[in-house]
Amino acid sequence: MRLTTEGKTSCLNAGVSTISREARLEVAELVLSRNIYNVNFRLMDARIYGQRVIIMTTGEAINMTHEPHTQQVKLSYTETNSRTWKGSVSLKLGVKITMESGVPFIADGKLEISSEFSGTYEWGGTESVTTAMETLYNVTVPEMTRVTVSMIATQGSCDVPFSYSQRDTLTNGKNVIYNMDDGVYNGVNCFNVKYQTKEEKL
Repeated sequence: MRLTTEGKTSCLNAGVSTISREARLEVAELVLSRNIYNVNFRLMDARIYGQRVIIMTTGEAINMTHEPHTQQVKLSYTETNSRTWKGSVSLKLGVKITMESGVPFIADGKLEISSEFSGTYEWGGTESVTTAMETLYNVTVPEMTRVTVSMIATQGSCDVPFSYSQRDTLTNGKNVIYNMDDGVYNGVNCFNVKYQTKEEKL
């Protein structure tokens, strides 16, 4: 709105606390669909950070006899990994994206690439994948003893830069291909699984 005051005539004044309906602006690209492919990760430029040891699950075995016994302990747990593909420069506003890409993950303290991901993806959004798992662990339990088995793992994060090709289908039906180099992949996963046992006499 315009304001005249203190010797100033017809000045612009931001004196309204909210934006009027007529002044609102929506930014959108003139793109019907977008496909991301030819994803090439630069593992030499990646970093691994935030490593911490976590307890995945625990179980126990009890031996009430006077001889040692070997028992199987069933360990049930859930593992949640997250992954995000994004561009540090380019914008992907309000566009449906399909993507073909490998998935980096941490194994033994270094990065590897898993099998291909292919499907619809919200660029810059974080996908969490939770898997229910079960394993059996053999433990020798001394006489008159309770043994607690803890399954522990290291959880870590990684940032991996990548280049990619981007095929846009515009609203006029034209296809445009860009070769981009601004991609950054962020992932969180568990690795280096170990087992610890603790004995308690009964």
